[in-house]
Amino acid sequence: MTESTFNLDVFLRGDRDYVQGTQIVSRVAELLGDGEWILDAAQFTRLSTRMLLADDSSAATMAEAIARVQFTEPAGKTRSFVLTEGAEPAPRRAQPMPIAVTRQSEPSGTDKAIWDYSGVSGFEDMANVIVQAIKAEHGERWPGCRDVWLTGFRRLGLPVAGRFPDAGRIALTLYRQLGEHGLFQTIWQVALPDIGLEGMVTFAFRAPGAGDGH
Repeated sequence: MTESTFNLDVFLRGDRDYVQGTQIVSRVAELLGDGEWILDAAQFTRLSTRMLLADDSSAATMAEAIARVQFTEPAGKTRSFVLTEGAEPAPRRAQPMPIAVTRQSEPSGTDKAIWDYSGVSGFEDMANVIVQAIKAEHGERWPGCRDVWLTGFRRLGLPVAGRFPDAGRIALTLYRQLGEHGLFQTIWQVALPDIGLEGMVTFAFRAPGAGDGH
């Protein structure tokens, strides 16, 4: 293993059959060291049940990768990591998330939704708030949908060492829905007014009754 390749301490949370994307970006963020790093972007190509390796060398490619995660600093410095699967399966841990999200009422038919959150104490909790709110919003809009999973962050600007409020509000806007034959991708504009951040988050899902073929 080269010096630019790092083992990530990931696991299957509860009854999930995949390693969460927020867990992946959080473990990668722990490799950054000191600095005012922010999560700039992440792209996930598929789900994984295995231990993961992060490579930030210039030779890393997406050929066998499950994800790419990029962080930036205000001065313009960038670090990009390519994530690949290791040989061992990820262990399972009964470790619930401390966060909670609750939907506020919105007029039916609108592209917007407001969610309140609580239980946040750091970067990973804040990332989980965003993802869990959007994931739950899919169930509100497309009852019975399944295989709802995070496919990426775009220009999110979430500070790795940020001081986040324990509780607050997240605003979601459905920017675009793409797909056919029961397989869809959604693009969401996310705003965190309590900390003055906004960016884009993408998801994929299957409609009720959609086949398992790709």
